[in-house]
Amino acid sequence: MTDVSPTVSVVVPTFNAGPAVLETIDSVLKQTLPDVEIIVVDDASTDGTPGLIRRERPSVTVIEQGNAGCSRARNRGLSEARAPFVCFLDQDDVWHPEHLQRQVECLQANPAAVAVATPYWFWYAGDDGTYEQPPWPPDPGLTQLVQGYEGWTYHLFLQDCWALTSAT
Repeated sequence: MTDVSPTVSVVVPTFNAGPAVLETIDSVLKQTLPDVEIIVVDDASTDGTPGLIRRERPSVTVIEQGNAGCSRARNRGLSEARAPFVCFLDQDDVWHPEHLQRQVECLQANPAAVAVATPYWFWYAGDDGTYEQPPWPPDPGLTQLVQGYEGWTYHLFLQDCWALTSAT
């Protein structure tokens, strides 16, 4: 049996996420792109998050580390990633089922690109505690490839955060 590398490694840093991280993981498991590796790096949770993930989502790789913060958790996951493409997904975010497929297709069609950032939406619970799913896509124009950011872009992030970590 050959050990086949995944197409994308998804790194999820977590700390005391409890059952909420399962919804995040499920959004990765529902991706239309096959061969996705999920690596959750737990940053010393005290609520049993690592055990919950291992019990409820056994296909997910769980790495535990001492409390060192989200950036170190991401870096630890990156060091364990086996795929040529890597995405970070925060513990309380979810993806549209075609998210990874669209990003990989974009990168493959544009080999000079080093990153792809997609639109993102914030939505909040209603008074009854339920969430209304945002429309997809909210604007058909947002599905088009937009180019123009190249070279040093740090100063652009200071003006406007146009690339959320979980959408890049």
